[in-house]
Amino acid sequence: MLIILLSAVCCFASVYADPVASSGEFIIPTTFVSEEIKGPEDSCGYEIAVTYPYDYHTMRTLLDSADFCSQTITVRSKEVSSRDLCWVDQIGESRDFYSWINEGPACHQSGDECLETLVVDDKNLLPVTKLRLGDTGHAVEFIYGESVSDIACSFDNWISIPAEFTSELVEGVEDGCGYSIPVSYPLDLAAIAHTMSMSHLCLQNVAVTSTRVSMYDTCYLTGDTTGMGLEPIEFNFHVEGGRTCHQSSEECTQHVLNINKSPVVELRLGDTGAVGETVSAQYIGPIYCQPALPLLPPPIIFRAALLEDFLTGQEETCGYTIPIQYEVEINDIVVAIQDILRSGAAICYQTITMNSVQVSSKDQCWVDVNGRLHNLDLETPVPLKCHQSVDYCTEIVTITDSLQLPLTQLAMGDTGADIEEIRSVAVSDLVCEFLPVHIKHS
Repeated sequence: MLIILLSAVCCFASVYADPVASSGEFIIPTTFVSEEIKGPEDSCGYEIAVTYPYDYHTMRTLLDSADFCSQTITVRSKEVSSRDLCWVDQIGESRDFYSWINEGPACHQSGDECLETLVVDDKNLLPVTKLRLGDTGHAVEFIYGESVSDIACSFDNWISIPAEFTSELVEGVEDGCGYSIPVSYPLDLAAIAHTMSMSHLCLQNVAVTSTRVSMYDTCYLTGDTTGMGLEPIEFNFHVEGGRTCHQSSEECTQHVLNINKSPVVELRLGDTGAVGETVSAQYIGPIYCQPALPLLPPPIIFRAALLEDFLTGQEETCGYTIPIQYEVEINDIVVAIQDILRSGAAICYQTITMNSVQVSSKDQCWVDVNGRLHNLDLETPVPLKCHQSVDYCTEIVTITDSLQLPLTQLAMGDTGADIEEIRSVAVSDLVCEFLPVHIKHS
């Protein structure tokens, strides 16, 4: 089972759903050229290479992490012995079709044209690296063609976060990595970072199709939790043994695999200034993550905003009220908090930040969801640092009592004198985070 992780825009109301079975597969593409073979008589004497877009370490990471992987080989032949048809596993050992197919080969020395199918589903032997074919020396012996499938790997109980992008053909852009194609997700980057931080391994496949384009000039960017892009990473950087599609004169698809990094947030394509040079985003796969801890939903966030954030001329203690607005109804937030806390271990919190000079913290208050007034100084468990500070000072207070949330108003005062000023005041979004059960919040 694969878990698709989605989120509502306003509040991170998480949805967990089982997708169709095929979406639980990670496909490792295969490059293989089928040939008609006539003449080689030696057993397993004619060699055809099978190649992949990832280096050996990346392939092993994928295969070892998957719950199940398989690859299919087919050979269409006539009057050919299955003992003389071989495939080579990942450690270089040659294995013949006849011995490998438990129920016996269907086409061993068949007098008619026959299709032999072999499925390799032992992860320790994958990937298939070569075919070695023979027994075609006599007039009636012939191999009409072969195929080696992509490797299909399934991941049980992994998280899938789908990516969205626009595939477009990029022409006329000479600058390397000069044309931007943004990538988006149904969760914001902070929620994705939360998921990745709880994961043992995360994978994301990216592919571009190009003609006569340098892989040095084809890049992608990964995003940090602020949503800002990091330094561009060249496709060339990830490809073993040179660049499969580097300046290829024919249309070619180049894959890279982003492992245990931030999500891909942007493709940058270029080197298409000359006639015949083209590149396009072929594929940006979901982020697949294998949880290292018991699966927890991302934080649920209720957006909050103050109508004002600057205050002078109010001498009365907690005398000037500033309403707090939310994107959803307060009653709905209260019900959501109750549901969240009943569902398991969780903590909800909201933060007040005040920047002031010569202002008494004893004259600042907030109003809870029940309409009760709370004094900033008296109900804070740690001493406040900005009480009547002669310099501008920033005070941060976090409220974690779920029975008081969400905050509905601030009530400010002690700004009647010329030197007394609250330069700014802010209320954070209300955040509810799920916790591992052994640190349940009470």
